[in-house]
Amino acid sequence: MQRLGIIASSLFLIGLAPSALAGGFGEKTMRAPMPTTEVERSLILPRGWVETKVDFEQKVATASWNSAGERVDFDHSTWLYRTERLTLSLGYGPHSEMWFSVPFHQARLTQDRPDVPADYTQVDIRDNSIGDPKVGWRVEILRTEAPLTSVVFNTYWKGPAASEAPGTFIGGPLNVQGFVFTTGTPDAYFGVAAKRQFGPASFTLNAGYMRRFSSTVQYLIELENMQFLGRIAPGDELQVDTDLTVQAGPVALHAGTRGKTRAETRVGTTSGGIGVLRPDKPCGEGVDRGCLRPLAGSGGAALDVNVSAQFMLSRGLDFHVGANIPVVGEDFMFFPIEDLHPTAGTTINVTLEARY
Repeated sequence: MQRLGIIASSLFLIGLAPSALAGGFGEKTMRAPMPTTEVERSLILPRGWVETKVDFEQKVATASWNSAGERVDFDHSTWLYRTERLTLSLGYGPHSEMWFSVPFHQARLTQDRPDVPADYTQVDIRDNSIGDPKVGWRVEILRTEAPLTSVVFNTYWKGPAASEAPGTFIGGPLNVQGFVFTTGTPDAYFGVAAKRQFGPASFTLNAGYMRRFSSTVQYLIELENMQFLGRIAPGDELQVDTDLTVQAGPVALHAGTRGKTRAETRVGTTSGGIGVLRPDKPCGEGVDRGCLRPLAGSGGAALDVNVSAQFMLSRGLDFHVGANIPVVGEDFMFFPIEDLHPTAGTTINVTLEARY
C-alpha cells in the first residue's frame, strides 16, 4: 500500500508538471492589468509593463511667423525637418512610471529662385544630429475605475547633446553647411495631467511649467568683445495641452490643442566673478557686465491643433498616425532652432508602441 501511494503521488505530480512549466511562459503574475481600450487606460504605464515607443515626425515648412504672429512665406525656400525618436518606459510601481527618450534629427534647406541665375542662388544644405535626450518620471496621485479618473504628476530633465555648431559665416551664408539642432541649454519640466472617462470618450488636460537654464553655446557670437562663446537663457514656458478621445471599437480618435507662452530669451557674454555662482543674472540694479539682456520680441505665444487615429492591434501593440497643425506662432528670430521658434508647417507623425 505504501508503494502504491508513492506511485500515485508521483503520477499526480507528473500530471501537474506541464501546466507548471507552461505558467512560466504565460502572463507575469506581478503585472497589473492593461485595459484594451484607450479611454479606460490611466496616464501611467501599469506596474510590471515595459513599453518601447518609436516615433517618426516630418515637417515641410514654407513659411514662418513675424513678431505680430502673422504667417510670412519664405522667399522660394523650403525647410524639411525630420525626427525619429525612441522612448523606453517602465511601470515599476503601483503608481509610478520611469521613461527615457532620445531623438535623431535630419534637416534640409533648399532654395530655388527662377528669376536669377541658378548657379548663384541654388541652395541645398543637409545636416543631421542626435537630439537632446530626456529622462522623466510620472507618479499617479489619484485614480478611480469605471469610469476612469487618473491624475498624475509629471517631471523630466532635458540635457543638451545635439549639434550646436552651424559652421562659419565668414565669406557669406553659402559657407554655412550645417544646422543647430539644440538650444544648448538644459530644461526642467514640472506639470500635472488629469484624465476623465465619459462612457466611450475621455478628456485629458495637461498643464506644466518648463524652466530653461542658461548656458554658453557655440552658435551665439558676441561682436563687441569678440567672444565666440556667448551665454543664452531661453525664456521659461507655460504649457497647456488638451486631448479629446472617442473610442470606436479597436480605434481611438484623438483631437486636441497644444498651447504655450514663452518669456523673452536673454543673451550676453560669459559671466565672470560672482556671475559664476549665478550665470543667468539679469542686467540692471548696478549690474552692467557679465549679465544677460532680454531680446525684444523673442517671447510670445503659440497654439497648435493635433488630430490622430490610434489603432489597437492588440493589448501590447498600438499604431498611431496623426498631424500637428500650427495655428498661432512666434517670431522667427532663432532659425533653425525648432526648440525655440518653430517654423510654420504641418507635421505628420507616425508612432508604433510595443509593450510587454
